[in-house]
Amino acid sequence: GFRSAGRETRFLVDREGLARGPAADVWPLRQAAIPDLLELRRRDPCPVERSLEDGHVLFEIPGAETRVALDGDRPVAYATLGKGLDFQGVVCEWGGAVELVPAIVRGIMIEAGLEQAMILGPSWDHDFVATFGRLGFEAEETGLAMMQVLNAPALRAGLQPHFDDELPADPEGLLTRVFGRPGLGGPEAVLPFYVWGLDSV
Repeated sequence: GFRSAGRETRFLVDREGLARGPAADVWPLRQAAIPDLLELRRRDPCPVERSLEDGHVLFEIPGAETRVALDGDRPVAYATLGKGLDFQGVVCEWGGAVELVPAIVRGIMIEAGLEQAMILGPSWDHDFVATFGRLGFEAEETGLAMMQVLNAPALRAGLQPHFDDELPADPEGLLTRVFGRPGLGGPEAVLPFYVWGLDSV
Protein backbone atom coordinates (compact mmCIF):
# COMPACT_ATOMS: atom_id res chain seq x y z
CA GLY A 1 0.00 0.00 0.00
CA PHE A 2 2.97 2.36 -0.02
CA ARG A 3 3.18 4.95 -2.81
CA SER A 4 5.80 7.51 -3.76
CA ALA A 5 4.60 10.87 -2.49
CA GLY A 6 5.94 14.27 -1.57
CA ARG A 7 8.52 16.20 -3.55
CA GLU A 8 12.23 16.77 -3.11
CA THR A 9 14.56 18.82 -5.30
CA ARG A 10 18.21 17.95 -5.68
CA PHE A 11 21.13 19.64 -7.40
CA LEU A 12 24.43 18.12 -8.48
CA VAL A 13 26.87 20.95 -7.71
CA ASP A 14 30.53 21.59 -8.42
CA ARG A 15 33.06 23.89 -6.81
CA GLU A 16 33.41 26.17 -9.84
CA GLY A 17 29.68 26.84 -10.02
CA LEU A 18 29.35 27.37 -6.26
CA ALA A 19 32.09 30.04 -6.45
CA ARG A 20 29.66 32.23 -8.44
CA GLY A 21 27.56 32.77 -5.30
CA PRO A 22 28.13 35.23 -2.44
CA ALA A 23 31.22 34.72 -0.31
CA ALA A 24 30.93 33.84 3.36
CA ASP A 25 33.21 33.32 6.33
CA VAL A 26 32.99 29.57 6.83
CA TRP A 27 34.02 27.98 10.10
CA PRO A 28 33.96 24.52 11.70
CA LEU A 29 31.01 23.89 14.01
CA ARG A 30 31.64 24.55 17.69
CA GLN A 31 29.51 22.51 20.10
CA ALA A 32 28.42 25.72 21.82
CA ALA A 33 26.78 26.83 18.57
CA ILE A 34 24.42 23.84 18.28
CA PRO A 35 21.51 25.68 20.01
CA ASP A 36 21.87 28.46 17.41
CA LEU A 37 21.68 25.93 14.57
CA LEU A 38 18.56 24.35 16.07
CA GLU A 39 17.00 27.82 16.29
CA LEU A 40 17.74 28.44 12.59
CA ARG A 41 15.81 25.27 11.77
CA ARG A 42 12.87 26.29 14.00
CA ARG A 43 12.41 29.47 11.93
CA ASP A 44 11.64 27.47 8.78
CA PRO A 45 8.06 27.44 7.44
CA CYS A 46 8.25 23.67 8.01
CA PRO A 47 10.18 23.45 11.29
CA VAL A 48 11.77 20.47 12.97
CA GLU A 49 11.33 19.93 16.70
CA ARG A 50 14.69 18.76 18.00
CA SER A 51 15.93 18.77 21.57
CA LEU A 52 19.43 19.93 22.42
CA GLU A 53 20.32 16.28 22.94
CA ASP A 54 18.97 15.50 19.44
CA GLY A 55 21.16 18.28 18.06
CA HIS A 56 24.32 16.92 19.64
CA VAL A 57 23.57 13.44 18.27
CA LEU A 58 22.80 14.85 14.80
CA PHE A 59 25.94 16.95 14.47
CA GLU A 60 28.20 14.21 15.82
CA ILE A 61 27.13 11.50 13.35
CA PRO A 62 30.27 9.78 12.00
CA GLY A 63 31.13 10.81 8.47
CA ALA A 64 29.28 14.14 8.79
CA GLU A 65 31.12 17.45 8.37
CA THR A 66 29.25 20.58 9.42
CA ARG A 67 30.40 24.12 8.72
CA VAL A 68 28.74 27.43 9.59
CA ALA A 69 28.65 30.95 8.20
CA LEU A 70 28.96 33.58 10.92
CA ASP A 71 27.72 37.14 11.39
CA GLY A 72 30.13 38.24 14.07
CA ASP A 73 30.12 35.23 16.36
CA ARG A 74 26.53 34.21 15.56
CA PRO A 75 25.79 31.41 13.06
CA VAL A 76 23.47 32.59 10.28
CA ALA A 77 23.63 29.47 8.07
CA TYR A 78 25.02 25.96 8.13
CA ALA A 79 25.39 22.87 5.99
CA THR A 80 26.36 19.27 6.72
CA LEU A 81 28.06 17.08 4.14
CA GLY A 82 27.66 13.35 4.65
CA LYS A 83 25.81 11.35 7.26
CA GLY A 84 27.22 7.95 8.14
CA LEU A 85 28.00 5.68 5.22
CA ASP A 86 24.84 6.20 3.17
CA PHE A 87 25.07 9.93 2.41
CA GLN A 88 28.70 10.35 1.40
CA GLY A 89 29.07 13.37 -0.86
CA VAL A 90 25.50 14.50 -0.12
CA VAL A 91 24.27 17.57 1.74
CA CYS A 92 20.92 16.54 3.23
CA GLU A 93 21.01 18.89 6.23
CA TRP A 94 21.30 22.68 5.94
CA GLY A 95 19.58 25.74 7.34
CA GLY A 96 19.56 29.49 7.82
CA ALA A 97 20.32 32.04 5.09
CA VAL A 98 20.10 29.86 1.99
CA GLU A 99 22.06 32.36 -0.13
CA LEU A 100 25.13 31.53 2.00
CA VAL A 101 24.70 27.75 1.77
CA PRO A 102 26.59 27.46 -1.57
CA ALA A 103 29.69 29.07 -0.03
CA ILE A 104 29.48 26.75 2.97
CA VAL A 105 29.09 23.67 0.78
CA ARG A 106 32.03 24.78 -1.37
CA GLY A 107 34.18 25.21 1.72
CA ILE A 108 33.39 21.70 2.93
CA MET A 109 34.01 20.27 -0.55
CA ILE A 110 37.44 21.90 -0.73
CA GLU A 111 38.38 20.45 2.66
CA ALA A 112 37.09 17.01 1.64
CA GLY A 113 38.80 17.12 -1.76
CA LEU A 114 35.49 16.76 -3.62
CA GLU A 115 34.86 18.26 -7.04
CA GLN A 116 31.12 17.46 -7.00
CA ALA A 117 28.43 16.96 -4.36
CA MET A 118 24.66 16.57 -4.22
CA ILE A 119 22.41 18.88 -2.20
CA LEU A 120 18.84 17.94 -1.28
CA GLY A 121 15.97 20.19 -0.24
CA PRO A 122 12.22 20.71 -0.31
CA SER A 123 10.67 21.58 -3.66
CA TRP A 124 8.37 24.09 -1.95
CA ASP A 125 11.38 26.12 -0.76
CA HIS A 126 11.49 28.50 -3.71
CA ASP A 127 14.50 30.40 -2.28
CA PHE A 128 16.50 27.16 -2.18
CA VAL A 129 15.53 26.21 -5.74
CA ALA A 130 16.16 29.74 -7.06
CA THR A 131 19.51 30.12 -5.25
CA PHE A 132 21.06 27.06 -6.84
CA GLY A 133 19.30 27.66 -10.16
CA ARG A 134 20.87 31.12 -10.43
CA LEU A 135 24.29 29.52 -10.10
CA GLY A 136 23.58 27.48 -13.23
CA PHE A 137 22.74 24.14 -11.63
CA GLU A 138 19.88 22.06 -12.99
CA ALA A 139 17.11 21.09 -10.57
CA GLU A 140 15.93 17.49 -10.49
CA GLU A 141 12.64 16.86 -8.72
CA THR A 142 12.16 13.44 -7.16
CA GLY A 143 9.72 11.80 -4.77
CA LEU A 144 10.29 12.50 -1.10
CA ALA A 145 9.45 9.07 0.29
CA MET A 146 7.28 5.99 0.13
CA MET A 147 4.15 6.81 2.15
CA GLN A 148 0.89 5.17 3.16
CA VAL A 149 -2.26 6.71 4.66
CA LEU A 150 -3.29 4.53 7.61
CA ASN A 151 -6.54 6.35 8.35
CA ALA A 152 -7.87 8.20 5.30
CA PRO A 153 -11.11 9.45 6.96
CA ALA A 154 -9.16 10.99 9.85
CA LEU A 155 -6.67 12.67 7.49
CA ARG A 156 -9.48 14.02 5.31
CA ALA A 157 -11.37 15.35 8.34
CA GLY A 158 -8.30 17.14 9.66
CA LEU A 159 -7.28 18.70 6.36
CA GLN A 160 -10.55 19.32 4.50
CA PRO A 161 -11.19 22.73 6.13
CA HIS A 162 -7.94 23.96 4.56
CA PHE A 163 -8.87 22.98 1.00
CA ASP A 164 -11.26 24.79 -1.33
CA ASP A 165 -12.32 21.56 -3.05
CA GLU A 166 -13.28 18.09 -1.88
CA LEU A 167 -10.38 15.80 -0.96
CA PRO A 168 -10.29 12.32 -2.52
CA ALA A 169 -11.56 9.47 -0.37
CA ASP A 170 -9.13 6.83 -1.63
CA PRO A 171 -5.73 6.73 0.14
CA GLU A 172 -3.61 7.00 -3.02
CA GLY A 173 -5.57 9.96 -4.38
CA LEU A 174 -5.43 11.60 -0.95
CA LEU A 175 -1.63 11.23 -0.81
CA THR A 176 -1.20 12.82 -4.22
CA ARG A 177 -3.63 15.67 -3.51
CA VAL A 178 -2.21 16.56 -0.09
CA PHE A 179 1.51 15.94 -0.56
CA GLY A 180 1.93 16.03 -4.35
CA ARG A 181 4.11 13.90 -6.57
CA PRO A 182 6.99 14.84 -8.89
CA GLY A 183 6.01 15.72 -12.43
CA LEU A 184 2.29 15.96 -11.75
CA GLY A 185 2.19 19.70 -11.17
CA GLY A 186 -1.09 20.93 -9.78
CA PRO A 187 -1.77 21.89 -6.19
CA GLU A 188 0.90 21.78 -3.53
CA ALA A 189 0.58 20.55 0.03
CA VAL A 190 -1.72 22.48 2.34
CA LEU A 191 1.35 22.94 4.52
CA PRO A 192 4.93 22.84 3.27
CA PHE A 193 5.91 19.25 3.99
CA TYR A 194 9.43 17.88 4.16
CA VAL A 195 11.26 15.39 6.34
CA TRP A 196 14.79 16.51 7.15
CA GLY A 197 17.13 13.62 7.80
CA LEU A 198 14.67 11.19 6.26
CA ASP A 199 17.12 8.31 6.67
CA SER A 200 16.78 8.68 10.43
CA VAL A 201 12.99 8.27 10.54
